[in-house]
Amino acid sequence: MLTYIKAFLIIINGLLFASLAILTSVVDFKGKIMHIISKIFSKGVLLIAGVKLEINSRELLDKKENYIFISNHQSYFDIPLLMQAIPNNLRFVYRKSLSRIPIFGWGMYLS
Repeated sequence: MLTYIKAFLIIINGLLFASLAILTSVVDFKGKIMHIISKIFSKGVLLIAGVKLEINSRELLDKKENYIFISNHQSYFDIPLLMQAIPNNLRFVYRKSLSRIPIFGWGMYLS
C-alpha cells in the first residue's frame, strides 16, 4: 500500500512541475527557471521515494563550462539522481514519443 501512495505522490509531483514548466516556457528562453524547477522536482521525487544520494567531487565541475554527461539508463531514478548530482544546467536526449504524453511530455519538450 505504501508503494502505491509513493507512486501517486510522485505522479502528482511530476504533474505539478510539468505544469510549471509549460507555464514558464513562455518567458524562460535560457532555461534558468527550468533548471530550478527541475532541481526541485527531482529533489521531491527522491524524497518521496526515500532515496538517499551521496555526491563526491562535485566541486570539480565548473558551472560555467559545458560538459557531455553520459548515463546508462539503469532505473527510473537515473534522471532525478543526475538532476541532483550535476550542478550544471542539464538537457536530456529522449525518445520523441515521450513528448506525446499529456502534461508530463509537453513539459519535458518545452524544457
